[in-house]
Amino acid sequence: MSKKNILGLLLMLMFFVDLRAQDSSSVIIKVFKPGEDAPTVPSAPVEADRHMIEVNSYLLFRGILQVQYAHAFNDHVVGEAGAGLTYRDFIYEWLKNDFQLFPSEGFHPGYGTEVGLRFYPGGHDSFEGFFISPSVTYRHYNLGDVYNSYVVPGYPDHMETGYDFTDARLTLGYQFYNDVYSWLYGDVLSQIYLGVGLRNVVSREYEEQIGGAYNSYYLPATNRFSQFQLLLGFSTGFPF
Repeated sequence: MSKKNILGLLLMLMFFVDLRAQDSSSVIIKVFKPGEDAPTVPSAPVEADRHMIEVNSYLLFRGILQVQYAHAFNDHVVGEAGAGLTYRDFIYEWLKNDFQLFPSEGFHPGYGTEVGLRFYPGGHDSFEGFFISPSVTYRHYNLGDVYNSYVVPGYPDHMETGYDFTDARLTLGYQFYNDVYSWLYGDVLSQIYLGVGLRNVVSREYEEQIGGAYNSYYLPATNRFSQFQLLLGFSTGFPF
């Protein structure tokens, strides 16, 4: 055998030995038997939602368009605050039979605010769960001005009518994911609640008086009183 052939055989043998060494150190072959679970790559933990925008559709029947923001401080405590525009609480006026005390036209938008806390005894999963919530609300309704046909000494020629509500409330509620609206946003939460409240009312009304020559005029009348409330409502939340 020539020297060239011998040298070629030696080079091929060295390359084969080096390749086998690399394969044995870098490649691991695992054979799984039928019914044996293959190892899985652990997935990254999913972070819970800590913020939510909420719309209480029940409040539309109480004369206020309000948007609520909720923030989860931890797995048991959530703070919330809201603000909106008021127009007219027909349910209040119907229950009090006070339609005649306020003008039917010319009202201006008022405002409303709300602050509260939610306590989840069993914890919550991105706001889902049972909660207890104390809260305080204030609503100012401006239903327009009433004008006198002539000036009454000692009284203004017009007066603002409307009412203000200051409520202290305690509610029990449950919030849950609602698949019905998932096409709209993705994760949508529905909430139903019930509770009790104490309302302080300041009602800015007017009274008709009869003057000389049977001329009638109006005088401002402010009534203050409190009401006990039973609360029941529902809302829709959009967590993020």
